[in-house]
Amino acid sequence: MDFDLNTKNSIQNKKDFSAFIPRLKPKIVQMVLDINTELINLCKEFQNMGLVHDPEYMIYQMKLQSNLKYLSTIADYYLNPLTNEPDLSLLPIPKTVNKETTEKQKNLQDLLKKAKMEHDAYAESWKEVQTSLSKKAKHKLDEADKKRFKTIKDAYPCNRIVEALGNDRVEVNFEYLKTNDPNAYTPVSPFQLPEEVLISK
Repeated sequence: MDFDLNTKNSIQNKKDFSAFIPRLKPKIVQMVLDINTELINLCKEFQNMGLVHDPEYMIYQMKLQSNLKYLSTIADYYLNPLTNEPDLSLLPIPKTVNKETTEKQKNLQDLLKKAKMEHDAYAESWKEVQTSLSKKAKHKLDEADKKRFKTIKDAYPCNRIVEALGNDRVEVNFEYLKTNDPNAYTPVSPFQLPEEVLISK
């Protein structure tokens, strides 16, 4: 019976856990793959033209490496798109090399813009989901606190505490203050103690 119960709880926990993770949109990954394809094509063209030391070529290479790193850590992006995102920043205005290269550069810029919009929409949706989950989690914690407080209140009702404080009080004699003699003070317990408990004077 214990095994069945544990199995049931395990299945339920998995269902709850899956609700905490938003589904990764395959569209974003596909866009990054398309961007990488354009970057590779542009890198090849610059290599064929002997422009391997050109600043633009180096920018394409760096962006390609960044996106390849993103694809290798896609699980991290799946968990938090705000801290693990692909490099979708726009490139500086390219200089004209030839008509074919210019067309590829324009296509790359368009892909980057679309992918950035898609990523921003996904990240915003992710934040909304996290906010909703945080509110639900806080509500659960508040309910648990209320339940614990009720348990304590039922075990130690306030009226009983007030009654205990009000009963068997001992009047403290402040006459010693008139003598200005500290040795005249006799410590007195604020509550009536059992007879077997003595306070040394």
